[in-house]
Amino acid sequence: MRRLLSVLTTAVVLVLATTALAALTRRAGSHYVGTSSQHHRVSFRVTRDGKFITALDFGVHTNPCGRDARSLKRPGKIRIRRNGTFDDILNRNGVHDIEEEGITVTGRFLRGGRAKGRTRYMDRGCTNDPGVTWAAHVVR
Repeated sequence: MRRLLSVLTTAVVLVLATTALAALTRRAGSHYVGTSSQHHRVSFRVTRDGKFITALDFGVHTNPCGRDARSLKRPGKIRIRRNGTFDDILNRNGVHDIEEEGITVTGRFLRGGRAKGRTRYMDRGCTNDPGVTWAAHVVR
């Protein structure tokens, strides 16, 4: 019984430590800027309470689908999970809805004021699988 209690206590401590570390990796109130693997600009802000991403702006090149590069802007908020990850599905108008065309954005915060993730474009069955990677860092 004591061993079981010890194992459970250790598991709880590890979960809490991981959650605390994830919370510390994102910098509340900061502006992140970077580039994608397609050399397009990536930019977003973290709210002052550290719970949401705002002002998301990603350049996405959709050439495999016969379209030009475009800038995807998300006017609303994207929730950051306790473990420091986030994701959203956006259509061309920046709305959280894939409809016929959309872009899935996923990411996670890392130590040292950095973040990384992936975007995946879909338009009527045409995709840029496995997606485009991106990396960003805090600029202020």
